[in-house]
Amino acid sequence: MRLLMSFIALFFAAATPISADEGVSKQPVLLELFTSQSCYSCPPAEALLATLADREDLVVLEWHVDYWDELVYGAAGKWKDPFSSRQWTERQRNYNQKLLGKRSAYTPQIVVNGQLEGNGAKKQLVNKFIKTADKLPATISIDQNQELRAKIKSASTVDVWQVTYLDRQTTKVKRGENKGKTLTSRHIVRDLAKLGAVDKTGTVALQKPATGDGCVVLVTAQGSGDLLGAMDCGV
Repeated sequence: MRLLMSFIALFFAAATPISADEGVSKQPVLLELFTSQSCYSCPPAEALLATLADREDLVVLEWHVDYWDELVYGAAGKWKDPFSSRQWTERQRNYNQKLLGKRSAYTPQIVVNGQLEGNGAKKQLVNKFIKTADKLPATISIDQNQELRAKIKSASTVDVWQVTYLDRQTTKVKRGENKGKTLTSRHIVRDLAKLGAVDKTGTVALQKPATGDGCVVLVTAQGSGDLLGAMDCGV
């Protein structure tokens, strides 16, 4: 009887069709938080982001903007975020031009898959965005066999970028709105470099990040710059 049951189980296992998605890594959802150590309402958003940073179905990045750096907060003075960049501020303003029709900016702002934006400290809203964002169309896979490379598949010629991020950093804020607080941040963007273009299908070499850093591959449409794909390098 046991032999018969084993045979039947094997028969149905062989007869069951394999899903086309099996064995193919799903493309993750990209979460981009625009934040600042000089912003009083940002620590809760960064804390929320930290709980999501290690999920395999997500790519998580913190872009520290610079427009809070000169804010004088009474006797506490001002605090320059050591990770802030005018370039990251410009990235945020470009998103808001596309999503909101204006270049004004605020923190903490979350942008999901380049499509949805809102307050990054609101857990329910962020979870809703993760579930409802449209899937990014470009496929990215990371090859670590010999050298770090990204394989790209898309419907048209695309631009490929590498983001280098600091995995984790704890900072004691000595001045400004968050004076006296100890902030722990995850996936703080250090650098954004254009690697080149890929015509529908191709591979690009990646720069292996230093110890304590990670990297993300972004794929964007030529001309518009619209986000088409994102994948963590996994190193």
